[in-house]
Amino acid sequence: MPTCFLIDTMDNGYTWQDFDLFDVGVEYATEVLEIPEEYLESVVSYYGKHIEITLIETPQYTQEDWYYALLPYAA
Repeated sequence: MPTCFLIDTMDNGYTWQDFDLFDVGVEYATEVLEIPEEYLESVVSYYGKHIEITLIETPQYTQEDWYYALLPYAA
């Protein structure tokens, strides 16, 4: 069960500058990727490369649509 994901494209009008200047990582993960905040362990931006999202390890989300949408980005 993957818990680390590398997102390399921005959606919904977000830019790399938003992540560096305004620290919108959690906002992006919860609003755009629809990940419930209680499952987020960390969201780290590597400017211009990717966003690394790490989830807490629990089987509770393995049947959720948002989790299946993340699987192509598994690290």
